[in-house]
Amino acid sequence: MDQFIHLPEFRVIICKKCQFAVLPSEIDAHFTREPVHGLSKESRKRIFEKVAKIEGLIRNKYMLGQVEFKYQHRNTEAIPGLEEPKTDGLGCTFEKDGEKCPFVSRFEQPIREHYRDVHGWVNPRRKGRPKRDSKKEVLWEKGVHCQRFFTHGLHSNLFRVEDKKKPAPSPEGPEVNREVKKKIEVSDKSQEPNLWLRRVKFDENLRGLDRDKLRALIEPVDAQEEEELVIIHQSFDRVMDECQKHVVEEVVGEAALFRVNATEYGKRGENPFYMDLKDRTHLKLDWEKEERPPYRFTQGQGKAFVKLMQKAEDFEGVEVKEELSREEREQIEELDRACLRFCIELLDHRLVGNPYDSAIISGLSILGIRPGET
Repeated sequence: MDQFIHLPEFRVIICKKCQFAVLPSEIDAHFTREPVHGLSKESRKRIFEKVAKIEGLIRNKYMLGQVEFKYQHRNTEAIPGLEEPKTDGLGCTFEKDGEKCPFVSRFEQPIREHYRDVHGWVNPRRKGRPKRDSKKEVLWEKGVHCQRFFTHGLHSNLFRVEDKKKPAPSPEGPEVNREVKKKIEVSDKSQEPNLWLRRVKFDENLRGLDRDKLRALIEPVDAQEEEELVIIHQSFDRVMDECQKHVVEEVVGEAALFRVNATEYGKRGENPFYMDLKDRTHLKLDWEKEERPPYRFTQGQGKAFVKLMQKAEDFEGVEVKEELSREEREQIEELDRACLRFCIELLDHRLVGNPYDSAIISGLSILGIRPGET
């Protein structure tokens, strides 16, 4: 099959382009999505008919929930066809009946919740931001290589795979080597094989900053310790959900979507704009100035940020539920409007000098740090 790889051991088919498992019942919807696939009805029908002839597949969500879907619990080789293993996994170190817990996450908040809910762990650290000189006790294993079959829903959990590219021990010792690598240094651009990195110069923007602290900026906020940031991120999710409802041809028209997706001012884009948010990444902006990228808020951004923080403080203790009072509904709307205004101010940043003065572009430079570089 041109579009799929069949893994009979796991009773699934893997989309070659997306590199994730797709249930036969979801083939039509999967290949309708643009711009990744956008296949015609006839093409989708042919794929469905080919897949229907394969025996033993888990065909729908009901079967997926009924059968014991086989995935890896112990370290094994990476599964061909799936997306390349992520190298920034955090693995649970607790053991039960002599076997290590298989839980893996790529972010600290889920593994903290797993430790609390499953293993009864209690965080000894008090609420609030840690002091700059405080040492953070890490209870989980870092740098775990991991894959997953599904992008969301049942059996979308990560599982461990072997690291075939473990580096040889440094002759200077692991501690010395680790400290040297923690600080980002500017590389020789003529020796940089990645043309994109050579163009964007992420390393110059992040020169001298601590990699571990930068990676912490893009971790999900901790619901137990950062209530205001949780409120803001939830507000941002609501704003993005509303955007997704409106940025469609039925609402704004096809011409507007082509215009939005243009790469040059005044020109029509080659394809219409398509908004598809999967795993959302939030960037924390309230970090010590000397420990973060050197972005600069404009006057409008600064005012919008202060207002957003004030609305978030006022919102503490309010529970978002289906039935809200008029006062609570107005409070949510005010918070979401403040969040939207801040987003607009961030996007409406005129770049007259250093492009990394923009908080958004500086945030992207942190996302450009390759996983596992700690």
